[in-house]
Amino acid sequence: SLEEFNRLINRKLKVGQVHDVLSLTESGSIIQDQTKKFYDVFDQAILNIIPDFPTQVNNLLLPDKQIELPDAQHLSPELRIAAFMRLGVMDSNQISKFLGLSLNTVYTYRNRMKARAKNRETFENDILKIARFD
Repeated sequence: SLEEFNRLINRKLKVGQVHDVLSLTESGSIIQDQTKKFYDVFDQAILNIIPDFPTQVNNLLLPDKQIELPDAQHLSPELRIAAFMRLGVMDSNQISKFLGLSLNTVYTYRNRMKARAKNRETFENDILKIARFD
């Protein structure tokens, strides 16, 4: 995708379409498209590796505080954060950069999940245990 973007920019600059290049970069549409593609690939990878990941996360939460999926093929932002935690990425700053979310948003979602957990004290360790084969 970066190569395609590079070719597009080069073509537009060679023919003097500087305003088109500027509007492409200012609109943020390319970043939005890439973020959506990343989410699609990430969600599918997690759901292929751990098909019942959303169910397992919900099993850690109080019954009336479960996370609803937008649809069967996509994770919610909370579940993406939980997936990164399951992968061992516990640094909220790193998670925010990977997901293109603000650091505050990541903190909020993490704290919200933890507050809804059956066991708040062990929640992060419980996430790490999802689908482990010890």
